[in-house]
Amino acid sequence: MRYARENLADIQAEIEPLLARHYAELGQQDMALDPDWPRLIALDAARVLVTYTARDDKRRLVGYAGFFVQPHLHYRHSVTAVNDVIWMAPECRGGVGVRLLRFAEIGLSALGAEKVYYHVKVDHPALGKILSRMGYTQAEAMFSRRIG
Repeated sequence: MRYARENLADIQAEIEPLLARHYAELGQQDMALDPDWPRLIALDAARVLVTYTARDDKRRLVGYAGFFVQPHLHYRHSVTAVNDVIWMAPECRGGVGVRLLRFAEIGLSALGAEKVYYHVKVDHPALGKILSRMGYTQAEAMFSRRIG
């Protein structure tokens, strides 16, 4: 496996089919997947959105983890990384995903991030279990409701 930080504009065509698989497995089924690519790519170009990838030995994209990295609005002297999206192809899960997260931690730390936040879907708790084993602790619970 090869792990890297990649520019979203360079991998958009490769990531779109994986996002479709990701959405089919874990997405909010009451909302249509419709990424705002121009805005995401602009945030990537501004180095606010950072994407780490996993590629197999044939250089095929098999996983990704995207983070918003910036000073926290409540703690302006603290750079935080908030996970936006993370997914690993089922056929590559196991240690590969953990290694991607560890690689991302190193990269995020190099960018000045002091703390990393992940959100974990209640119906799919596997990521939470992995994060707990990696030393993360649950900080908050998130609630949602469709209102429109």
